Amino acid sequence: IAKISAIANLTLASSETASEIAALSGKCAALSVLVDASGMDGDQKGAIALADAKILSISNLALASTEDAGEIGTLTAKCANGSVSANADGMGAGQKGALYLALAKLSGISNLALASSEDADEIAGLLSKASGATANAAGMGPAQLNALIANASSLAGSCITGVAITAEYSAAGISTLLGQSAAGSATVNM
Repeated sequence: IAKISAIANLTLASSETASEIAALSGKCAALSVLVDASGMDGDQKGAIALADAKILSISNLALASTEDAGEIGTLTAKCANGSVSANADGMGAGQKGALYLALAKLSGISNLALASSEDADEIAGLLSKASGATANAAGMGPAQLNALIANASSLAGSCITGVAITAEYSAAGISTLLGQSAAGSATVNM
C-alpha cells in the first residue's frame, strides 16, 4: 500500500479487516468511499467511524453494543433514513442516547432495555422504533412512566419491573402499567 498514491471508486465490505479499512481509506479522497457494512464486526465498524472524512455512504449497517455512542452517531450520519437496524442488548445510557439522536436513520431496535437513565423523550422515541422492549421503572418519574404508558404496544408482555404506581395516573394508565408489570414487581400507593 505504501507504493499506491491514491485509490478511486473504493467500496469497503466485511472482507476487509479493520487494518485494511484504515489503510485503504487513507489513500482515498474525502467523501469518496462507499461501505457495505453487512456482516462487519465492531472493530471494522470502528475503523469505518475513524475514516469518517473519507466515507460517502454506508449501507446495510447493523449496530450493537460493540459501538460506542460516538461511533453510533458517526456511522448513522452516513446512512439513509430508515436503513439502520440496532440490537440494543447490553447498550448503556450513552449508546441508547445516541440511538435516540439517530432515530430517523433507524429501521428498528431489538432487545431494548429501558431504565430511569433515559428521559421521557428518549423512552418515547426509542419505543417508537422498538418491539418487545423491557423496562426497569425503578426511579422513573411521572413523565417517564407516561412515556411507557403511551408506547406500551412496543413493550414485551409483563416486562416492566420496579414500577411505583400512585394516584396521579389515569385508570387506563394504571391498568397499562399493571398489565405490563412482571408479577409481584409493582407497588401501588393511592
